[in-house]
Amino acid sequence: MSRIFLLRHAHSVANAKGILAGRMENIPLSKEGLDQRSRLSSRFSGAKFDQVLSSPIQRCLETLAELNLKVEIADEFQEVHYGDWTGKKTSSLMRNAAWREIHKNPASVRFPNGETLPEVQTRALLGIDKFLHNKSKNILISTHADVVKVLILHALGTHLNNIDKVSIDNASISIIDRTKEGLRVIKVNDTSANVKDFLI
Repeated sequence: MSRIFLLRHAHSVANAKGILAGRMENIPLSKEGLDQRSRLSSRFSGAKFDQVLSSPIQRCLETLAELNLKVEIADEFQEVHYGDWTGKKTSSLMRNAAWREIHKNPASVRFPNGETLPEVQTRALLGIDKFLHNKSKNILISTHADVVKVLILHALGTHLNNIDKVSIDNASISIIDRTKEGLRVIKVNDTSANVKDFLI
């Protein structure tokens, strides 16, 4: 068995401005995000991982910067490709009929010139199969909210249309175990626990 710690990146300047950043470059952590990162250093005290993987996107890498970890980049865990909506304010997108349709039937709709959630789920699961070493027990993955959500929904065996029923905050940790029987959920959206207490 292996235990996967899914870390959503800390608060970014795009989060602060209400922008759907997607895969935009030059989106650093906000002041709030830097404070969250400092608190993560305390939460990760004493925790050792066999592998550390990260989305290649700046905010995920910056979130790990103070943890002194050897990080392997894995594109499979990068942000959803939001296509034409990348860089748009969510307040404006909410007035768009297509936005409402995506939130009504999230599993069935493609982001304009972007990905579908089933595609995101497939690549994230492939990333786990591709990168996790058989002997690795504890694995940390720095990634994005929707990637964490689709992995949790898969582990729960529930439909992707339930994605909005899962909340994943900035700098939160969710934990899934990878067993011979498949994935199972241990913890979701934790923002306070000491990580070492959950290592196997």
